[in-house]
Amino acid sequence: MPNLVIIRKNSNLHNFSEYKIDINIKNFITMVKRIYLLSMMMCLALGAMAATETRTATFDFSSPEALTQLGLPTPTSSNPTYLQNNITVGDITFVPGSSAPRSTFYQNQYTFYTTSGNTFSFQAGSGATIKRVDFDGFYTQQRFTASPAGFDSGNSYWSGSTSKVTFTGTGGNSLFSMTVTYEVEVSNYNPCDVNRDGEVTVADITALYNNLLNNDMTFFDSCDVNGDGEITSADITMIYNYLLSGAQPPTVPMPTFSHPSGTVFNTPTEVTVTGPANSRVYITTDGSTPSTTHYHDNAYGSITVMVGFNMTLKAIAVVDGQSSAVATAEYSLVEVPGPTFNPPSGTVFQGSGSVTITGPYGSMIYFTLDGTTPTTSHYYTHGNSPYTIEELEVGTTTIKAIAVLNGVASPVMTAVYTVEEVTNNNINANWQETAFNIPESGIKPTTSSATYNQAWRIEYPHINTSSNYMVVVHATNPLGISMSLELDKSQRANHWTCYTMHSGLPNNNVGRVTSTFHPDECVPTAYQVAHNEYTTGKYTTSCTNLDGSNMTLFARGHICASEDRQTTEDQNYDTFTTSNIHPQYQAHNAGLWQRMESKVQNWGYNNNFRDTLYICKGATIGNVVLNGTTTSGTIPKSEVSNLFGVNITGTLTIPRYWYMAVLRLKNGQYQAMAYWTEQINSSCSSTTLQSCMITIDELEQRTGIDFFCNLPDDIEEQVEATLNTSIWQ
Repeated sequence: MPNLVIIRKNSNLHNFSEYKIDINIKNFITMVKRIYLLSMMMCLALGAMAATETRTATFDFSSPEALTQLGLPTPTSSNPTYLQNNITVGDITFVPGSSAPRSTFYQNQYTFYTTSGNTFSFQAGSGATIKRVDFDGFYTQQRFTASPAGFDSGNSYWSGSTSKVTFTGTGGNSLFSMTVTYEVEVSNYNPCDVNRDGEVTVADITALYNNLLNNDMTFFDSCDVNGDGEITSADITMIYNYLLSGAQPPTVPMPTFSHPSGTVFNTPTEVTVTGPANSRVYITTDGSTPSTTHYHDNAYGSITVMVGFNMTLKAIAVVDGQSSAVATAEYSLVEVPGPTFNPPSGTVFQGSGSVTITGPYGSMIYFTLDGTTPTTSHYYTHGNSPYTIEELEVGTTTIKAIAVLNGVASPVMTAVYTVEEVTNNNINANWQETAFNIPESGIKPTTSSATYNQAWRIEYPHINTSSNYMVVVHATNPLGISMSLELDKSQRANHWTCYTMHSGLPNNNVGRVTSTFHPDECVPTAYQVAHNEYTTGKYTTSCTNLDGSNMTLFARGHICASEDRQTTEDQNYDTFTTSNIHPQYQAHNAGLWQRMESKVQNWGYNNNFRDTLYICKGATIGNVVLNGTTTSGTIPKSEVSNLFGVNITGTLTIPRYWYMAVLRLKNGQYQAMAYWTEQINSSCSSTTLQSCMITIDELEQRTGIDFFCNLPDDIEEQVEATLNTSIWQ
């Protein structure tokens, strides 16, 4: 075919005056005559203006995802969802009766459930006729009656021809789904059928040509048959060839894009691809031609794609098996910005230092500490930027880092830091702790015979060098140290647990992975506490507490809370070792202590509040000094018996006082505070958290423990003597 018409659209989609038209009139007239003769021969084969199609509408109740598609919440075995509102799928509407059925969770499966007298109907939309209803479920359909009647002899499905069918339950009936088959009148107008006479002929091409001459863009998008964003001779050629072959051009309009092709994004941006009504959209992101085997939308009509790198996006829309032409859009992304360092390069630390690396939101940070160029094979944080390197070694360290976002890497950024060694007699030098490592898969720890000197870490208090004490380090791969604890062997009791919170340990990735406590596998058997000692020793006996409530007497009170370690399953599993718990009045555990835990979690998971939060928690298992007087820090069994009538038979120590020592590092500055509480069998709901705050110095005097001893002496003295309650809100 000769070059006929070239009509190009500039980048301004709405400025029709800038369309360029180059017309060869002679060639156009020749083409018109040729198509006219052909169209006369094809007239009867090109289709009528309307037709009847068979479609289905499925009401699926078999999974939370399917219920979400129907706009329904997920039920539970004790809390079903009563279906009291209409639900529309396609041209069919589910209409519940006055005695409503329900969506429920039954026998470990999600179902649609009716009882005797429950009614519901299927109502067809305008131009639609219901032909059949199929049921998929636990029981046969003889438990339903239908109006109008129409069940087959085997009661396996209903059939008929009506705009509405109503079903009534005659007994309990659980179903997975119901599928309604119906016929509907649909328009067969082709998008290029400009004059709407039911076929595409030379008259339509002539009308399209005249529209374009007059800047009438009514059929512009629908006649861009090849989906390249402009009407050219290629589109007219395609229409011409369709007619020559005895076929019509595609009847389904192409999908459209929320952002014009050629857009350059400054940041990763979502692009929405939208098809015509009742269509399913299929896309590719690598420039290949899409088909129905490619990724598609979860809901009819549109799909959203995150453009995080240079991308050629192609899409088709499919309606009832008919496909549109391919729509194409090209997008690009400016370079991912390099990460920043805080504090800045050149900072000199005394004794120790931490550095936070921040990239664009959602990016992953890759870095090296030896001056080599980082790649995606280097160690990375398991979470979004920012990432904090907690402890730099003494000497000079060169950090090189990149941020990677949706597969696009930033330039390499470099920072150099110096850590000067500080003499400090309090540092736990050369102390070796018993430790174990945890494999990457599974939550069952594997004991290791190796020992590690981790006591230099800032969260550590001064190690008790008596042979009666041992220190255990819990570590996970690849996050490293999770928590450390000191154990009193003679009492088989926790002395303290310490750990950190920072941006590299995001919250609630896994939640609680267990509720069962277990002995600490790296503690020798003679010093382990069995889980059942709490029950056999009468600690978990029910009683009436000081608030007048009946509940368990003692809980298994966490030192390091489960909620403080939920980045990985391995981390969370560690918190349920019996070396990390004490008998704690249930009312206190669920009351004042939990409020303290929640406050620390708010600080620890808030990147704006801290760079790193250093935490040491514990409960008193020996003497304490209060107001200059030495007194016991434990609760005798006789006191429990006198107050609550429960005779404890176990040998576990019951601490009287519980505490938390908290140190914040933010922008190179340290601040500290402590919580102190006497545990009583009450929620202490009227006790304010601020009234429980004391300085670290005061906590050290009461417990005899030297907290945060690895700080440089001048910093330690200043932060431990100061309590600024305005910070700790």
